[in-house]
Amino acid sequence: MGCEARLLGLWHRIPFVYNVQEVHPDVAIALGAVTRPSFIRWLRRLEDWVYSRAGYITVIGSAMRSNLVAKGVPEDKLVTITNFVDADELPVRDADKIVDIG
Repeated sequence: MGCEARLLGLWHRIPFVYNVQEVHPDVAIALGAVTRPSFIRWLRRLEDWVYSRAGYITVIGSAMRSNLVAKGVPEDKLVTITNFVDADELPVRDADKIVDIG
């Protein structure tokens, strides 16, 4: 998606924001889905290319932010926007009042 966003940014002459929900290719490598060293090198270059051209990069947490900083992404490009729910802030309901919609 980063490549398409870069092209659209160029077309419209605006910077693009790259939203990172999972750090690829890290996930595919860790799961063993990608093992060929030449393909891994190509994916890493593509990843670097997208990060270097994004105006801003949004991440969902501090661990992901640290991962990208370790990869050389400037901290001033990173914005953390969490998309998690704090379970302590959710209302508690009685089990007998829960409706099964399945």
